[in-house]
Amino acid sequence: MLAHPLKQVDVFSKGGFNGNPVAVVFNADDLSSEQMQKFAIWTNLSETTFVLKPTVPEADYRLRIFTPGNELPFAGHPTIGSSHAAIESAVCVPKNGKVVQECGAGLVPITLTRGENDDIEYAFELSNVTSSQISDEAAVAILNCLFDVKDHIQERGKWNPVLMDAGPKWLTVELQSANQVLDLIPDYGTMAKLCKEYGYTGVYVFGKHHGDTHYESRAFAPAIGVLEDPACGSGAAACGMYASLFNNKDGELGNASNGKLRISQGCKVGRQANLSVQTFMNSDGYSTVKVGGSATTCITGSVLI
Repeated sequence: MLAHPLKQVDVFSKGGFNGNPVAVVFNADDLSSEQMQKFAIWTNLSETTFVLKPTVPEADYRLRIFTPGNELPFAGHPTIGSSHAAIESAVCVPKNGKVVQECGAGLVPITLTRGENDDIEYAFELSNVTSSQISDEAAVAILNCLFDVKDHIQERGKWNPVLMDAGPKWLTVELQSANQVLDLIPDYGTMAKLCKEYGYTGVYVFGKHHGDTHYESRAFAPAIGVLEDPACGSGAAACGMYASLFNNKDGELGNASNGKLRISQGCKVGRQANLSVQTFMNSDGYSTVKVGGSATTCITGSVLI
């Protein structure tokens, strides 16, 4: 067993302990996938990451991301937390306010912006979020894990569950209000079985507060060992693209439009996470989404693996 530097970073909250923690292990090139997965199970966090040397010159570092159940090609809060930890540990130095992460989903740029009180917000950028409709059978089965929809799935304009692929595959559903989101009591066992059957990472649900651009969200991923994620960056990316694609289109796919929104998440699990989301058309004419938030290192040390 060798000692590896370790940081635990709280993501999407200022000051720590209100967001979603990620454990970040450095100098991980000597570790096997089995060792990484075993440690991720042991931390019992929604994600644990491992920082390695990049394999392409464009990247500042390479990242592998593990849940207690499996490895992910990409995840949002681990990306922000790991970039913060890597910069803080001098693994990389931002160039023009940006670092580039290499991961299973490819190269992901992360932008640093200095805000009020010299706080830094980290924002990752995705240009490959895709959407697809699902069958009524799958929609009814999954939605019945949240509430009783019975035969009302034909109200596509009301429910409109859509599979959004942001690395993790989130079945994304917009409810009529934030209160509806907060009142959900999921059937985790059935949801886990169905997500494995259909190949979903989990279910991401969001609804508006009184403001037009303020949403409450919850992310459920029992199939990969995460009952409810306190703050989900990839889910927020799915939410932003969903809101942009389906804005006033009665459930029909349209062209993404520019837009900003903010997301509150985690109050049902004792957190107060805040995420910012922006969707826009990039210079190549493709839809891009940026998800940002704060990061705070809460634990520094080493781990024997």
